[in-house]
Amino acid sequence: MGISIKYVVTDPCYILDNDVWSKCCEVFDKYKDDEFMYQRFDEAVSKALVEYTGYPAFACGTGFGDWSNQLSGIGVIKPDFFADAGMVCVCRLTSKMLQHWKEEYGTQDFSGIAIFLVDLINRAIETIIFRLSENITSKVSLHFINNA
Repeated sequence: MGISIKYVVTDPCYILDNDVWSKCCEVFDKYKDDEFMYQRFDEAVSKALVEYTGYPAFACGTGFGDWSNQLSGIGVIKPDFFADAGMVCVCRLTSKMLQHWKEEYGTQDFSGIAIFLVDLINRAIETIIFRLSENITSKVSLHFINNA
């Protein structure tokens, strides 16, 4: 196996500190009459995740509100995750997250987080499947450029 990196899929409210999450939520007050309010919120949360982890990250609304879901695909270590703020994100698993979960939830093995492993040498594209319902799935492809 080559160089492997773990990624998480979960609701970003489980990753970000409460003060950072609250700052992201200020978008709703600032842009309450803006037709792009939810897009602005997605962008604010994605930016906060990048700043928090130090790596590229992506967050977006679920379109379904709160839900639980699971991943399937090559490299999935832990499939189940939650979306309690009506959002889901994908970002690199960091020791900072593990410490946050230990302090916030009393464990580093927090049940609301799916984890998958990407082998950067042998795979440049990882496809993760979100199961929206029994008959509906959504695929997300992660593209790794220059093995980074």
